[in-house]
Amino acid sequence: MRAISNFSSFLILLEADTPIAKTVVRAEHDRINQWLQEQGLNAHGDAPDTVYENGSPLFDEGEDKPIDRYAYLVRKFPNKPWHIR
Repeated sequence: MRAISNFSSFLILLEADTPIAKTVVRAEHDRINQWLQEQGLNAHGDAPDTVYENGSPLFDEGEDKPIDRYAYLVRKFPNKPWHIR
């Protein structure tokens, strides 16, 4: 199995319908969630007491649409620290 190497690949996998792609994405989600918990961060990668203007940072006002939380986290942490052990 090939690791997700860049943001574009991550988005392709998010939109894929194959079971293998969904498994890769699910594994990536698990790693992200575990890393956030280990770091003491909230679901958006910030301090637990962070307050957001619109209740969540997961909205692209320029596009007027919601942002996938995992895509947001990959953009926020491009070095993917959840892979570093």
